[in-house]
Amino acid sequence: MSDPTVELVGDFTPDEAQFLWDTFDHCRIELLARSRRSADLALVRWTPAPASRERPPQDGGCARVSDPSRIPVTAYYVLERRARDFALTRVDSGADLESKYPGQFDASLIPDRPKPTGCLPGLLIPFGKSLG
Repeated sequence: MSDPTVELVGDFTPDEAQFLWDTFDHCRIELLARSRRSADLALVRWTPAPASRERPPQDGGCARVSDPSRIPVTAYYVLERRARDFALTRVDSGADLESKYPGQFDASLIPDRPKPTGCLPGLLIPFGKSLG
């Protein structure tokens, strides 16, 4: 049984598709790659359905998010078939993918996210103090 609020793009197995339909709603999930070494691993990209970013649906899903601007634009997961079920592991970068699944996927499939401009990493200002 499919879920019309979840668009699956790629050659998912019927079991994978059912798991994704049961797990997600109001989104698009694209199969980016199968593992080089294991038929049980697949790299997928999640994006919200266009309506989810503009106005949360009224029947659940992203409606539970109080601030729709906090819905991520894209998320990457490794879908893993296990003995009796599936698991999803989020990966945040190509380096993260390579550290969790060495040699399984091409790490360049996950683009590096640019750091926000104007941020100073590691700068701590004690409460009540100023820079001036």
